[in-house]
Amino acid sequence: MPTTKSKSKNSERVKQSAKEFAQAGKKLVNEVLTSEPVKKAAKSVKDTGKKVIDDISNSPKIKKAVKTVKTKSQKVVNKVAPTKSQETFKVKGEELIKKVKELIREGNVRRIIIKNKDGKDIMVLPMTLGVVGALVAPVLAAVGAVAALVTECSITVERGK
Repeated sequence: MPTTKSKSKNSERVKQSAKEFAQAGKKLVNEVLTSEPVKKAAKSVKDTGKKVIDDISNSPKIKKAVKTVKTKSQKVVNKVAPTKSQETFKVKGEELIKKVKELIREGNVRRIIIKNKDGKDIMVLPMTLGVVGALVAPVLAAVGAVAALVTECSITVERGK
């Protein structure tokens, strides 16, 4: 029957053998991965992949499909987010209310920005479909207060498409 001492020696030998086996395995794997045939094969796969990607990107069908998608997406964007045009008027304080009333009556105004002569925004009035009738009065009252304070100003009008 083996003694505790001999069991311990056997255990040490097994550990040592396992360690040597692991080192030999690592060395073998390293040699295989760094061998010329494996390097050549890896380069060939990489080059072939690049060629396939280039062929796909330069394909007339792919280019046409990309162009079609861009065109259609631009049309959707134009419908969803119409472009805005801006127009600026220089007015004197006493003409301010008259001009704002005129712009509100036009109906296609999205926003009116009143700026002082230095170009700083004094008041920004978002115009929605709801700004009609009785709702115009408070807006005009506020514009009247601004008109009393400024001698010269500019009105920038943003219009929808």
